[in-house]
Amino acid sequence: MAKSHAPDFYLSALLAPREHQLHLVALAAFLGDVERIVATVSEPAIGEIRLQWWRDTILAAMRSETSGHPIADALGEAIRAKGLPFAEFDGLLDARALDLYADPIPDAAAFSAYLSKADGAAFRLAARCLGGDRGGNVLNNSFHGYGITRLIRTLPLFLVRGRAPFPGFAVTNAGQMKVQLADWRTQARERVSSARAVWRNSPRDMRLACLPIAVVEPYLRASERSGFDPASMVTDIQPLTRIWRLWQAHALGRF
Repeated sequence: MAKSHAPDFYLSALLAPREHQLHLVALAAFLGDVERIVATVSEPAIGEIRLQWWRDTILAAMRSETSGHPIADALGEAIRAKGLPFAEFDGLLDARALDLYADPIPDAAAFSAYLSKADGAAFRLAARCLGGDRGGNVLNNSFHGYGITRLIRTLPLFLVRGRAPFPGFAVTNAGQMKVQLADWRTQARERVSSARAVWRNSPRDMRLACLPIAVVEPYLRASERSGFDPASMVTDIQPLTRIWRLWQAHALGRF
């Protein structure tokens, strides 16, 4: 699940010290399953039920209960070992539930709050698994840049649901859509640049938690390729590109 649906977090986990890897892989598997649910359910109510199952299962895990579900039980071990807070999971699930519906995000403040819950929680939980704090400029810029890019990459899914993934986004005008996407790519790149500026001076555990920021630029370049259609674009990248970019950020301190 982690490899197929959250490969950036999975490979980042493998670059962490061995004592943290299993917990980070469990977190990546959870993130992957949430991504799979949002992408594949045919009805919002079904998605809500599956996301609620995760909410209930995480609460049970905090009481040291097991479910027999391999991802949930592995995540439960990470939750108890690292003291992962329920509020982060709850906020993430609430935010990703919004992706099931056509309701637009109303304004910039709501969009920032959405990114903090949907993507920021993933980065903060990874930092917690690594024993680090949950704040700082590098983390804030990383999850904003990664979150914007995630929305660009999954744009076809949002368009099918009639959802505007960005405030004021045009979902019926292809020309306007392309202009707006260019603006959002610029914002993502600005976040990458800000993260890069403080990367070397950030604590090692925070850099490890934020490694997925290293693959933002390849994703953005893929979305800019000639002839791309917002309604059907594919913005995945080559596996070796992903591995190289993550390793380079980890080992060489640059991306």
